[in-house]
Parts: sequence; structure tokens; C-alpha cells
Amino acid sequence: MKHIILIGISTLLLLSCQKPDADFKLDRSEYVAGEQLEITNLSLHSKRQKWEIVGPEGIVESQSIEKNPNLMINILGLDGVYTVKLTAYRSKEKRGSSVSKTFIVKAIRQELWIHYYNWTGSDDFVAYIDNQLVGSGTDGELIVKVPIGLRFISIKTSEGTFSKTVEITKNNIYYVNF
Repeated sequence: MKHIILIGISTLLLLSCQKPDADFKLDRSEYVAGEQLEITNLSLHSKRQKWEIVGPEGIVESQSIEKNPNLMINILGLDGVYTVKLTAYRSKEKRGSSVSKTFIVKAIRQELWIHYYNWTGSDDFVAYIDNQLVGSGTDGELIVKVPIGLRFISIKTSEGTFSKTVEITKNNIYYVNF
């Protein structure tokens, strides 16, 4: 009987000391700027995790601590090779198990001119494309290069929020007036 109890306690101690095994599946190897990554967390024995998207210039562009994150590629992000890094932790420990996988971002981009004119004087605004902040317009204008496709454009001004949906196609410059 003592042997069974000792084996049980030994097994519990061994399992509690296991390092987490960080692992995930990236469903595709190529994405377009503005898309959400399709990630499946396959980590074993982890209590918490840290996710990072590292861009082609080596800068961390996005982070999450959720078990199954919704990581999105910046709509204005550069084309190139990106890295998703997962670090899994057993509990509150500082060291964890890490794994990284790469993917490619490619996009055909077109120039988009966003214009806002306010009759009351201030023409400054903040612009969002597909609900991602892309910049601030001063003197009523902002120019950005965005991937082709259907895009939801909104601006926030001192007068309120305005939005439009625009189909961006190849070989055109688009002017959106608010």
C-alpha cells in the first residue's frame, strides 16, 4: 500500500514539474496586410502564454496574452517575412517554452487619398481603415497605401464620426471625400 501511495505522489510531483510544451499551428503560410491570422494553440501544460508578431524589420508589431488570440496584421504593414512567437508558461514562472513560425505578407497596394473639409474651421481628423488606425489628417488630407479589396474607411473629427465603404482595385488612385 505504501508503494502505491509513493508512486502516486511521485507521479504528481513529476507532472507538476513539467515544463510547458509551446506549440501552435498557423493555418496558412501567406497572408495579406489587414488579415487576421488563423492560429490554433496546441500547447500542453501551459497556464499562461505570450504571443508576438514580429515584422520584417524585427519590431514587435502585435502582442496578446490570450490562450487563443485574435492577432491581426497591420493594414499598413510592410510586405515581407513575419514571425509569430509563442512563449508558454507553466504558472507564474519567468522561464517558459518558446516556439516561432514564419509567414509571408504580400499585398497589391493602391494609393488612397482621404479628404475632409469642415466648414467651421478645423480640418484635422483621425482615420481608420477596416477599424485599424492608419493615421491623422492635417489640413484636411491624408494619403496612405492600402491593400486592394473592399475597405471600410472612417474618420473621427471634432464634428463627429463619418464612414464609407470603398472598393479599392488595381491601378487606380482613390479619393474619398467626407
